[in-house]
Amino acid sequence: MLLMHPDKAWGSIIVAEGTSLRRRRFSIGHELGHFLMPSHRPCRGAAFNCSQTDLRLDNTREADRGRKMEAEANRFAAQLLMPPKRIRASLRSRQPDLAEIVRLAGEFDVSKAAMARSYVDAHRETLALIIAHEGRIKQAHRPDDFPWIDHRIGEVLPQDSITASHTLLPGQITPMEECDPETWLGSGGARKVEVLSEQLLVQKDGWAMILLHAEPVDRD
Repeated sequence: MLLMHPDKAWGSIIVAEGTSLRRRRFSIGHELGHFLMPSHRPCRGAAFNCSQTDLRLDNTREADRGRKMEAEANRFAAQLLMPPKRIRASLRSRQPDLAEIVRLAGEFDVSKAAMARSYVDAHRETLALIIAHEGRIKQAHRPDDFPWIDHRIGEVLPQDSITASHTLLPGQITPMEECDPETWLGSGGARKVEVLSEQLLVQKDGWAMILLHAEPVDRD
């Protein structure tokens, strides 16, 4: 929560007791974003009351003003805690790899999910991120240069995906493997890529993180 003077002469940030240090750091960055961006004003009352759902929003083009402000505050926190230049300077490999995301999350002291989104944005390759739970898509982060993903939030993971057929234990990561582009992109999106590759990180309690790497078709 951010409590502040109506003219932003002062403000106070309140974080939930018992949350992890990594969650607190991102929450503080998020509320700082609300305070420092002149256009951000609470929709109701004199405080920003930000939920866990708000902290996952990343579409800064939202038509809804409230959701747009939450996404902008998340972008601010990510840039503050995980500057793209620092991420690129810290990479040990130019090839996309979920193991790099796990390592960088520890190095930058942020959650794996937060680092994964920033890694996708900062990387020179064309990447997208899928977060799944119990076999269903919960979140998707797709930068503008990545083809449209032909699956919606809440849908079951595609049956032909590497993820759907895995037998890994929590903490294990598959190799980055080439897959049929139509599995994730449909026929229209598949025509825009030469190669699509998929990699999976299995997490606790039924959660999974999927990294997609597209090699776009060269167009003259």
